[in-house]
Amino acid sequence: MKNDTEIKNVSIPVAENHTISDEPDKKEKFFYGFGTAGFAIMNPLLGSYLLFYYTDVIGIGASFVGTLLLFARFLDGATDIGVGVLVDKTTSKHGKSRPWILWASLPMSILFVLIFTVPDLGETGMKVYATTIYVLFICFITAIMVPYKTLLGLMTQDPFHRAETNVFSGLFSIIGNVGVMILTVPIVNALGGGKSGWILVVIMLAIITYSTLMISYKKVHERVEEKKSSYRIPFKVAIKQLVKNKYWIIATSYILIVHVLTALITGSGLYFVIVYFGSNVYFSLFAGSALLSSVLAIFFLSPLFKRFGKRNVALFVTVFAAFGPLLKLIDPSDVLIVFIGSFIQGFSLIPVFTVMDAMTNDTVEYGEWKSGVRTAGLINSAVSFGHKAGLGIGGALIGWSLAASGYVGGQTEQTAAATKMILYLNVHIPFIIIVISAILLYLYKLDAIFPTILKELKERKQND
Repeated sequence: MKNDTEIKNVSIPVAENHTISDEPDKKEKFFYGFGTAGFAIMNPLLGSYLLFYYTDVIGIGASFVGTLLLFARFLDGATDIGVGVLVDKTTSKHGKSRPWILWASLPMSILFVLIFTVPDLGETGMKVYATTIYVLFICFITAIMVPYKTLLGLMTQDPFHRAETNVFSGLFSIIGNVGVMILTVPIVNALGGGKSGWILVVIMLAIITYSTLMISYKKVHERVEEKKSSYRIPFKVAIKQLVKNKYWIIATSYILIVHVLTALITGSGLYFVIVYFGSNVYFSLFAGSALLSSVLAIFFLSPLFKRFGKRNVALFVTVFAAFGPLLKLIDPSDVLIVFIGSFIQGFSLIPVFTVMDAMTNDTVEYGEWKSGVRTAGLINSAVSFGHKAGLGIGGALIGWSLAASGYVGGQTEQTAAATKMILYLNVHIPFIIIVISAILLYLYKLDAIFPTILKELKERKQND
């Protein structure tokens, strides 16, 4: 058996007729993160602005839009599982995950633009158009997101390399999110506002998204070899083993509720600043402050992960984040207090940006260790469903709550019930979700046994 020193400089042959090192270097980790920026650019538009765009710019009712977001996200669950199974069965000269990025990036980018290009077809026609395009978009983004998350697990099995790659991914996620959050409204306004301004901005962002994904596709490699027999695992067997993977259940539950939180922070934030501060310009300030904590944390997290473990760092920042909503309650109409509260609350998003993809891929090895069945694609597809379902639930919750409270789109002055509901969506419910997410992280104790799992898996492969 070779020790770590002996295998350090080994090169691995790949299908495209060149060799790569046994572990990803900083450059390759950088480009994996660079591709993540493409998704990060889309997320704020879909999570923060789409609901507002449809209700206040296009004129579609909030209740319908909320239902659409929820319906599309849950429908997406079927495509998530389907793509996960296909990824596990994929064999090509480009690998298992990478070819999906090549195939689906362009149609996804085009559909992203079409989501915001709603023709004037009357209320019913616009609803049909919005539903059709959004569902098609969901199918294609799934065909990229599931393989892309799976790709992290195929780049390396080393927990530190995974965590560090996830940090690069988080860095670019934050850059994409912060950039779009801060600049979208000012650029739309500079382009004249209204529908045309939004469409021009979305076209620019779609071009950037496609470019980042293609560059990542060319620069990132797959290393982890899987047995050919794993491609023939019956679907029922894979699902049965999946639901027995307790750490996958914890990670998926965490991802689902944190993305409900993300949808609330971003999706209802625009309504909050318009009602409480009278201008959408403040949204860039508060959205930026919620993500600023992640920007600052990203530069010193890698050594902390190595010293204290991914889960422990994630739990600490989440507990600290719970003080953010409590601070906002002191005076939700005070700009400085809300800014500071948003900054502290933003710590709850740090684990999503930095370690959750790595923690999720760690559950792949745990499942293989427990059952002998390795289903990286299926695990990541189910987690991807949690991501999208969370955003869908959060968006639906906003739409339904606003409709129930009597919110009227396009008006600064709202009823007392609508004003109070907007406060609940921005402060009270986020606090509850942060507490639940901290409990889930406390229950995730895979880090402590992961080195033993890797050692035993390697011994099994050598004995096969």
